[in-house]
Amino acid sequence: MRFAFVLIFCGAVAITACKSSSKVATSSEITQASQTDEVSERDGTSYEKAIIAKSIPDEYNWLKKNHPGSQFIQQSLRHYKNVPYDVLTVKLPDGTKKDFYFDISSFFGKF
Repeated sequence: MRFAFVLIFCGAVAITACKSSSKVATSSEITQASQTDEVSERDGTSYEKAIIAKSIPDEYNWLKKNHPGSQFIQQSLRHYKNVPYDVLTVKLPDGTKKDFYFDISSFFGKF
């Protein structure tokens, strides 16, 4: 994670330095860029790429939006590196079964 941030930071600095404009990227802009890259890599296909959910309905809404026509099979609670995850198993429209991982640490066990 730190390595990715350092790479993004160095890339942002290099790009900014190469521009003919005198504008310099602020730390806020760099942080925002790294968060955008991190989110874009979150496709739910593994624990490392888990979708960050704020509620259970968020999980189902994400699934409906990103994989329309999928059929829900099961939901399971799993822990990986002391972080709770919901894993939704679905049948995709092409008939294949697939698990999608959701990081639920922001709300699990807090109610």
